[in-house]
Amino acid sequence: MDTLLLENAAPAVLHEETQDSLQNLDFLSDSEILLAYIPGDRAPSAGFWDSYNTKQITIGRLACLHLWKASGSRLVPHEFQLKATIATMSGQHSLIDVGTGKGKTLCMVLPSLLSPYTISIVVSPLKRLQAVQVLDFKHYGILLSR
Repeated sequence: MDTLLLENAAPAVLHEETQDSLQNLDFLSDSEILLAYIPGDRAPSAGFWDSYNTKQITIGRLACLHLWKASGSRLVPHEFQLKATIATMSGQHSLIDVGTGKGKTLCMVLPSLLSPYTISIVVSPLKRLQAVQVLDFKHYGILLSR
């Protein structure tokens, strides 16, 4: 099993476009937004949002919508990916402990989609993993440098 530790000392500054999206979504409930764009069987369960405050729910909603759009209406984050993204965007730490190929890279991609004008540093210990992550980031339109 692989483990990924995401640390963020301070909350990320959200890009102006993301801030506008947050404001535009405030009048809708999480279920209304997700049902409007994402099929109900693909969206996070209703109970998932219970432990989050309004700002964190909005971050989670946007993460779902950005990934849905970036993947051509194919992907929605798994709940562990949303938990990690909400923690990162809220300035908290998260520890992701899931098997190989289960989607840890997406935990780094989602904050970059939500805040595209910030700089993220990703350290990958294996050359093959680096190559795969570069392809993943490029697939979602995230600019990077080696």
